[in-house]
Amino acid sequence: MATTRLVERAYLLVVASALGGVGVLKLLSLPAAAKAFTTPDPFLPFSLGLTVLLGGLLEIAVAVAVLFWSRQSGIVSHLLILWNALIFIFYRVGVWLYAPGQSCPCLGVPTDSGDAAKGASLLLINGLLLLMLAGSLFFITRALLPLWLSALSQVTRRRLRWAMITLLVLASVPALQVGFVAFVNPPTTLPLVLRSFQKHPSGQALPDARYQWKS
Repeated sequence: MATTRLVERAYLLVVASALGGVGVLKLLSLPAAAKAFTTPDPFLPFSLGLTVLLGGLLEIAVAVAVLFWSRQSGIVSHLLILWNALIFIFYRVGVWLYAPGQSCPCLGVPTDSGDAAKGASLLLINGLLLLMLAGSLFFITRALLPLWLSALSQVTRRRLRWAMITLLVLASVPALQVGFVAFVNPPTTLPLVLRSFQKHPSGQALPDARYQWKS
């Protein structure tokens, strides 16, 4: 338990430091790009400079709040991280839909840096986003799952357990099929059965499939 809590605090510290660093980078990019405040944002209804300014301030505020709540209530910190990640995803999707091909001001006002620098910044942001989503969802689920399970009745928990077992069995069927075919020559396989019901685009039935089994 102590080790898990230590890992959780280390995760919160890393994410808060990264968020704070990204927020500072956004703010530092503004003085060198005064035109950003007259350039419309590709998605939001105000200037690109204001988007970068608000985004930087928000990330710094979330970083400070995460560090503060990490000692009081870890679940609040994880909810803040998840909320910030969802906002970022919403903005990225909006830019992708309304201005495809335009750079995202993820680390500040976009510049004319080379492809290598843009690729590195995109990799950094995507890695941070993945860390925020995966980590926050894991720790939130870990904290709330016992409460959810305790609220369920004995019958509901039994049904849920059997449903999970059924899903695991169904998920293992493809692997079992592959392992079975590797050692035994089957009379038919699922793809061959499905092929027998398929038809050519012209409406004619497909010719019988031929296969050769090799051990």
